[in-house]
Amino acid sequence: MINSQFQKIKLSLFGYLLGVMMIVVLPVLLTGCGNGDEETGPKIHKEFPIKDPKNLSPPMVKSPIHECAEAVHIYSFIPHAKVEVYANQTEKIGEATPDLAFVDIQTSRPLKVGDKITATQTVNNIVSDHTIIPVVVKKWPDMPDGFNKPDVGDDLYECGVIVPVGNLVPSVKVHILEDNIDIGKADAPEEWKAVWTQPLHANRKVTAYQVACEGDPQTEMRSPEADPVTVKPAPNPMPMPNISSASLIVGNDAVTLSGLKVGAYVEVRDQGVKVGAGWATGSGNWVPIDPPISSNSSITAIQELCGNSSPETPPEKPTGMLEAPEVIAPICNGAQHVVVRKTTINATVVLFADGDIVGYSGAVNGDLIITLGGGRKLQTGEKVTAIQYMGQTLSPVSNSVTVVGQIEKPVVEVLGGHWFFNAEGNEQQINGSVFPRGRGDGPIIAITTCCSSGVKASVQDINGNDIAEITLAEIFPGYFTGQWPWTSTASWTIPGDIPVGQYSVTISAQCLNNQTVKEPFYIIFDPDEVNGPGRFSFNEIGVWFGAGSNADKGLLYHLHPDDKRIFDIAIKAANGHTKQIEAAKKIASAEEALFSYSLNYHTNDTLVLLNSYNSAQCADDANFLTGLLRAVGIPAHPATADADIETGNANWNFDTWTELLVFNNANPEWMILHPHEYPGVTPRTRIDFGTNAGVAMESTQDLIIMANENWDWNEANDNSYDVTYKRNSCKKPEQNINKKNWIYELCEGGYWTTNHWNCEGVGSSSSGLSAESEIDISDAGWGRRIGHRLTLTNLHPAKVFGSGTVELLFDLPESKLFPDKVIYTQKIGYELDGKATNTISNEIPLPRSRPAGYDMYLRTTVEDSVVALTPVKLEDYLTSAIKIEGIMQPGKTVTLIFKVTNTSKVILEDVRLDLRVPFALMLRDKEIPGIEKLQPDETKEFSFDVKVVAPIEAGSIILDVESANGGASRTMVPFIIEDSIMTMPAKRAVIKK
Repeated sequence: MINSQFQKIKLSLFGYLLGVMMIVVLPVLLTGCGNGDEETGPKIHKEFPIKDPKNLSPPMVKSPIHECAEAVHIYSFIPHAKVEVYANQTEKIGEATPDLAFVDIQTSRPLKVGDKITATQTVNNIVSDHTIIPVVVKKWPDMPDGFNKPDVGDDLYECGVIVPVGNLVPSVKVHILEDNIDIGKADAPEEWKAVWTQPLHANRKVTAYQVACEGDPQTEMRSPEADPVTVKPAPNPMPMPNISSASLIVGNDAVTLSGLKVGAYVEVRDQGVKVGAGWATGSGNWVPIDPPISSNSSITAIQELCGNSSPETPPEKPTGMLEAPEVIAPICNGAQHVVVRKTTINATVVLFADGDIVGYSGAVNGDLIITLGGGRKLQTGEKVTAIQYMGQTLSPVSNSVTVVGQIEKPVVEVLGGHWFFNAEGNEQQINGSVFPRGRGDGPIIAITTCCSSGVKASVQDINGNDIAEITLAEIFPGYFTGQWPWTSTASWTIPGDIPVGQYSVTISAQCLNNQTVKEPFYIIFDPDEVNGPGRFSFNEIGVWFGAGSNADKGLLYHLHPDDKRIFDIAIKAANGHTKQIEAAKKIASAEEALFSYSLNYHTNDTLVLLNSYNSAQCADDANFLTGLLRAVGIPAHPATADADIETGNANWNFDTWTELLVFNNANPEWMILHPHEYPGVTPRTRIDFGTNAGVAMESTQDLIIMANENWDWNEANDNSYDVTYKRNSCKKPEQNINKKNWIYELCEGGYWTTNHWNCEGVGSSSSGLSAESEIDISDAGWGRRIGHRLTLTNLHPAKVFGSGTVELLFDLPESKLFPDKVIYTQKIGYELDGKATNTISNEIPLPRSRPAGYDMYLRTTVEDSVVALTPVKLEDYLTSAIKIEGIMQPGKTVTLIFKVTNTSKVILEDVRLDLRVPFALMLRDKEIPGIEKLQPDETKEFSFDVKVVAPIEAGSIILDVESANGGASRTMVPFIIEDSIMTMPAKRAVIKK
């Protein structure tokens, strides 16, 4: 999942209704080169013909519109239709043929107070009726505090030609300045605008201001300038964009891209031929293409800044599915508007009443309001459905809603909550929308009453006290919206004074005998307050590390912060707090109360841990706490310390704790909580923790690492080691370790002093003995023996004697416990004259096999001090492989084909198989047969059907194969599953010029 690169904007009262559902950025398209004539305009599906204006929906006009406006926003029409804008029904003042189903249209004159603005759409020479509820142009209100100060997007790049600006007042003109020179301007009919500019220059300051009625001395109002944003150098090399597989639907003419740099030139190709291009307005964009995607398409993309082009993306074939739309209930008798959700950009949406076509519109990113054509009004008992299509690709039919004559009490929804908190797969849905505090203009309330008199709304705080009355607007008869702008009777400073916790909105309607309803919603911290990285904020994956011998491997933990069971724990603990650091203390205490402590590996999923275990190891604690913190908007991630077990300075594999980003003395800082190890404490700084917490000091840890926000899903859980290192003369890790580029070493990132492994101040052994351990595996094999030699040197002049042990061990890297199992122990004794050397030789019997995923070691101790920990790596007699056949998208069923091969000349006995999949997949058959005997060079093949039930940012299918007499094999196949409807919650269209 990808956060919008520009989130600190404000939405209007009606922003949700115009395409914002649980997002903060409204999709925008500026275009002057769309397709809309009869030959290249909308292609209407033959099964759903438009015969006359009764089938065709009048477009909607965005409200409010203020005097002097020179652009208006129109939506709810068919993509590529001709859209015409009128003042007072007869004066045509604008026209466009947009690629998408929403557009800003420039007007031929400034609008005047009292102008009634409507629009029509024309498809194949059929013209719709005018907008049935005109938007009346308003006089600018008095603004004693002045205009809003705009917000300029944080990520601006050298050579970029786009500057996104938010926190605008509809109907203004917005100007862009670079080092106080005006470099671009645009009319803004909404609260957000991507402005075309001259190319930007690295390290210069960009700001913006908005102005109403520019040039009119009587009415002109100008805002303060936005806080300046420094232009970043253009990336070199330029990163490759990402293509959303879910958008690759046969018939689609808009491809979704992510990973874009604002202002970059973007190009989409089909079989190497350019089919769409424009300039990126955000990190995620729709790119209209022509011709549409066909079954033979092979889609690639690039982006370019300053002449540096990214690599072309790997070609992708169309695999996306078109989901059924959702008709929202109730629908009242006499209604001329219907609200439809789950429409897919750039689909055409058809509305039916009792099977007859009553409306034709186009998809938006959120709630779509479809107006019935031809003045049609719905009657009680009619059944309303919808379908959407792209070319010849049809969606399933929507749910059916029966029109009602009246309702007993208001129906209310609190809309605009963050998209992240939608439950998926086996997750439980939170019983209310979740809002990062202060972000946007506040929660949007949508109310259906089927009547119009005496409808009221108020907001209650976490203690149930009324804190605000909501001003409601009737969008169409019996349907109201309002917005709580975060303020309260206590005059909160936004956002710092807003307590987190459960809130509610209460609705009453005089026309419904004053029946009231109450709807809960939740407010959490906003990660943007501390500049939280997206992958440590609203993200479901924690990355930690298991330890091997002088090596560490990345591991995934599925956190589920959007699941009600996890969210409820976090919000209850944080309830009422306004400071992240205080809330974090309470959340950590709540986590500690859930589990006792254990060194064993349990799971990699917080829901499994919560439902199936009452104990947790450090990695469980750290990841569970990470999930709880992210659930309430506190950025967090696990950090892992590789324990110095190889030289005996620790008796555990690793340690894992939680880093969280909170204000510390008014500045954001990464701080540490370590549940169970240091219970009930205030978060500690890195330097304090590394200096004073025993588990983090140099004396017990080899190194401290974390996955940064750019961790690679394909590498972070592939069963290979991502960090390796050698040891220097004092048996500490060499200063420069080998690691993947998405891993940070934290030892010198705030925990310890620099050049900590230079051996300065590290003394020699106090035991007076020098020891070297060697093994001979030249003739090793399962069930055989290996030779072992221990060479001891007495460094002192006096005679010494004593004892020790040689042990053969099994260890699971994911387990803090070391070892997980001792399979052989042999005692040794020694007696050495002064300065003498002696070698003790013995043989160690090897086991017939090993558990899958476990490493084997030989540990040698002398006088309870570890002198050597040596990996024993034997060749396994079998291999395994997994192949995935089918499309990995929610709702699809794929087939897993896996093979097990005996690579030896030995008959393998009692071969057992264990297949594990994460929560996003569901095995149809859970019983996997074993193999009684596997002959030399024989291969057995199995297949299992798996249903894809949820999107997932990263996961692995794990196949463990174990034999009774020839070792084991673990195969891990990393994968991702994109949301079939929407992979990026806050998308915009590229700008064409």
